[in-house]
Amino acid sequence: AIAFAVVTSAYASAALGGVVRRGRAAMRPARWSEASLPLWYAPVAVVPALAAGFAPGDAGFLASSLAMMLAVPLVLQGLAVTHVITLGRPARTALLAGVYVGLLVFLVPVGLVLAGRGLAEFVLNLRGRALARGARPGQSPPED
Repeated sequence: AIAFAVVTSAYASAALGGVVRRGRAAMRPARWSEASLPLWYAPVAVVPALAAGFAPGDAGFLASSLAMMLAVPLVLQGLAVTHVITLGRPARTALLAGVYVGLLVFLVPVGLVLAGRGLAEFVLNLRGRALARGARPGQSPPED
C-alpha cells in the first residue's frame, strides 16, 4: 500500500507539473507551506491520544488507533511548517530531503516529531514567526 501511494503521488506530481508548464491548470497548485488545519482540530486529535494512555484493553487499542489516524493531518501540517521554516536557507533542499528521507526510514519517530510541530503551530504560530524572521512566501520554489 505504501509503494502504491508513493508511485501514485509521484505520477500525480509529474502530471500536475506538466499541466502547469503547459498553462492548462484550472487553478494554481497547492503549496505545502500554505496547508493549515482549523483550530478545532487540535483538541479532536489530542483527546484520543490522552485516552489511549489511560484506557485499558480494547478501548485503549481503539483510542490509540484513532489517535494515529488523527495524527496524519498533524504530520502534514508539521511538514508545512517545515517548508516555511526552511525558506531562505542555503541548504533548504538538503534539509527537506533529509526530513522526507527520515520520514520514510524512521516513520514513527519522525512522524511524531512532525505531528508535534503541527500541534505547536496551533499555539506558537511557527509559520508566522518564520515569515516575520525574513523569509517571504515568494522565495519558495515551485515544487513546494
